[in-house]
Amino acid sequence: MRVFCLYPGLLLAATLFVLPVPAHAGEDDLRALPTDNRFGCANCHVGSGVTASFVPEATALTLNQFGLDWLEFGSAWSPEFAKANSDGDGCSNGFELGDPGGTWQPNDARLTIPTADQRNPGDASDCALPISEGSWGTLKSLFGS
Repeated sequence: MRVFCLYPGLLLAATLFVLPVPAHAGEDDLRALPTDNRFGCANCHVGSGVTASFVPEATALTLNQFGLDWLEFGSAWSPEFAKANSDGDGCSNGFELGDPGGTWQPNDARLTIPTADQRNPGDASDCALPISEGSWGTLKSLFGS
């Protein structure tokens, strides 16, 4: 009986074609979101050492719910994705990124200047609904006050 043994390098190469290859996010993904990029990588990634401009290799595949939803929605900004509340904090993704209707398109000049009220749609503790004189009056009128 003969034992068939593949050359180890050939076996390794064949295995690489079968294994899933992780997608790498980058500048293109950030440019596809209506954000001033202050949260950068932290919009989608979690883990020790994740910053706005850096994701450690050890946590590169660890996505928060916003990152998972981004993939589910086809890695494209849309009205449906804007309406979603990925991090479950009560604020829609669109509200947090300054485009509640989801009408922004890449290369849209509306968001080239950072806005102070943008929030991280991947962080459940980062949502603040704005209350102004106008919105407070509207809210009070709903309760007859």
